[in-house]
Amino acid sequence: MVKCEPDQILPILFTRHGPVVYQDHDRSLAVAISTVFTCPGTAPYMGSIKSMRATSLHEFPKALVGWGAPSVNMLYADVAGDICWQAAAFVARRISWRGLTRVSGMGYCEWQGYMTATELPAIENPEQSFVHSANELNLPDGWDHETNPVGFEWFEDGRADRIAEVIAAGGARNIADNQRLQTDKFSTWSLRLIAQLPEESPTHASTLLREWDGRSDRGSAAALLFEL
Repeated sequence: MVKCEPDQILPILFTRHGPVVYQDHDRSLAVAISTVFTCPGTAPYMGSIKSMRATSLHEFPKALVGWGAPSVNMLYADVAGDICWQAAAFVARRISWRGLTRVSGMGYCEWQGYMTATELPAIENPEQSFVHSANELNLPDGWDHETNPVGFEWFEDGRADRIAEVIAAGGARNIADNQRLQTDKFSTWSLRLIAQLPEESPTHASTLLREWDGRSDRGSAAALLFEL
């Protein structure tokens, strides 16, 4: 239905690879999108029920094997003192192609099953005594990207670095500390960017930014200027 217009009927087309998002009728071509989200058994967050019932570090990754979508960072802790970070998702196995560009749908560029949680990276009981996640690039340094590519686009690491900095300094020992961390206003990246301002342009604006402490506090003119 379209407001103030007569009813309209638009066909929604699908192929065995997924929904059609573009058609070139003159060339008899169509572009379809394959995504784990539309595969059977990948209803978002259904796997959370099983993972929340895990009672040991050994059970946790096994409970996440059925987690299909969305791809997430899962954290675990128990009363025995064990902690874990675990990547969880169905990650399509692609042989000799990466899924970053269009490929033929004729049958020779098909997924070869999935990687699941037990094959994806994890960190168990690290020496730093904590695990954390903020959508940063968190694959281990030795991860084999050629054999098992997981992703190609990541958020910047600023939030994760700040969280790690505060926790390592003992700034998240209780509920009140964690509440402050959840609403933390400090941005290391802002100060790194401001440091690139040319020294030969001592304007009022650049001086305001250089004297800023990097916190987006209410009433901060420098914070407002930085956002603009």
